[in-house]
Amino acid sequence: MKAVYIKSKKKKSEYSSTNHSIDIEKNEVLSFSDLDSLNNKNNLKKVTEITRIGKAEIIGGFSGCHKINDDIFMIDFDQDGLTPDIRSVKKNKKFVGILINCGMDWVPNDFFETSLESKKESFEFNFKIKSNKLIFFGVNDSEINKKEKLASNVNNFIKDKIKNNKFLEFKVAKGKYNIYTFYSDGKIRSHFIELENKEN
Repeated sequence: MKAVYIKSKKKKSEYSSTNHSIDIEKNEVLSFSDLDSLNNKNNLKKVTEITRIGKAEIIGGFSGCHKINDDIFMIDFDQDGLTPDIRSVKKNKKFVGILINCGMDWVPNDFFETSLESKKESFEFNFKIKSNKLIFFGVNDSEINKKEKLASNVNNFIKDKIKNNKFLEFKVAKGKYNIYTFYSDGKIRSHFIELENKEN
């Protein structure tokens, strides 16, 4: 009998994503903030002291988003000790946000779109971006001497991260951003950063 192929009636996804490389090792923590917050000398010591120790216990699971202060956050590893990946997301070729994928299996599909439809229920935090720059960076979780050295100078901190491929920078609109946490099968799969209110 000749095989008959039926064309899927499933609607093509409006979303696409691009993966961005950042080298986060097992002794490091993925963190993010707006550039102004990192440039604030009072925040730099807090940034260099970021640690994963005990974070999973706080929310009762792995891959959580944790607030360090008003505009600085960290993402825990998953249960297997794997670091998340970072994807810029577009809808119909227009940038709509940054997805932090903790399950290592995300593609623009029904799961993501369904999650967006109920995102109000997935709201986690909000923060402000004041300098048009959303940045991601790795923080060493164990080398105390290096932490102390980098805590003294913001420029040295950023140069060190760029040199070692532990720094990503996205040009985004100034304004208030929301962070949503998406679950599947009782586990955190991803976090989505999206603009709520744009500043003039």
